[in-house]
Amino acid sequence: MLLDLPNDEVDVNVHPTKREVRLKHSWRVLERLERSIAYTLESTPTEPESSGGITGITSLAPQPAERRVVEKPAWAQTAQISLTGEKPIEIKKEKPRPISQSESSQTTITGIEAIAPALSIGERELHRHAGCGETEDIDNTEPLGPVINDLPAMEPLAQFADSYILVQADEELLLIDQHALHERIRYERLRHDESLWQAQERISPVPLDLDVRQIARLEARIEDLNNMGFVIEKKAAGYSITSAPALLSASELEPFMHDILLDMSEDGAPLETIEQRKDHLAFLNSCRGAVKANEKLNLSQMRRLLDDMRRIPNPWACVHGRPTAMRIPLNALDHHFGRHG
Repeated sequence: MLLDLPNDEVDVNVHPTKREVRLKHSWRVLERLERSIAYTLESTPTEPESSGGITGITSLAPQPAERRVVEKPAWAQTAQISLTGEKPIEIKKEKPRPISQSESSQTTITGIEAIAPALSIGERELHRHAGCGETEDIDNTEPLGPVINDLPAMEPLAQFADSYILVQADEELLLIDQHALHERIRYERLRHDESLWQAQERISPVPLDLDVRQIARLEARIEDLNNMGFVIEKKAAGYSITSAPALLSASELEPFMHDILLDMSEDGAPLETIEQRKDHLAFLNSCRGAVKANEKLNLSQMRRLLDDMRRIPNPWACVHGRPTAMRIPLNALDHHFGRHG
């Protein structure tokens, strides 16, 4: 990394052998570095490679065997008896995944809900943040905004294993993880929802325990705090908060105010607590209300997710970094099935 800074903003006398230097406004360098990294991550799609063969798809034609395998008699397999001296092989039964069906007019028995199979250990680990809250009503949520990425109009074909959506997108077939995609969509919605930061008057004032330095910063930046949704009154007993953003509970107000005052340094550094708080809350809540694996979706819900997928900056990864989709070009399918030449 190459930094080009004015000479008066660098102190080179902090180390006898000049191995370390001190920056006068180090927060500015850090801020620009963070912005550059964030811009690069947001502007570079994390989509998988879509050229070449399709990984994991093999031919149904018989493959040449490297060595002849002697089939054991059925009675020996059942009894787990070794005929050649090797140890018996333990046969592990895997629980079958659900088989999705297209929509029909058939109804179920009143009052009986469908029972999904238990999640595997890996799925439980991936969805450990999901909590026990209710799933967001996809049909009744507002669109995120205008289309901002290069995804074409997409048409849902079906749901596979009640976990993946099969989608046609121009000359490609997409297999989309419904939970990962909805999680990313919810993160973008929550992250930019300014209504969460609207001021709400508290039933009783929340007192603040501040030292001399914190009081000085508070009085110097009281207008900035008002713009954030905080109304702070000064009385004989000290300062107290009478209004604050709606998403903050009473128990969170004083620790949160201490964090903000720490950000208010004398050199004019920007306030990062608010933005970090927005990111953190959006991250925690995006997974809790997202549709889960083994959850049935109708075509209307699938179309809504696909429409929102075109309205987010990075539709190819969830907030945990997992991919949201796999792309299979039509040319790759033609090549696999021998339709070229």
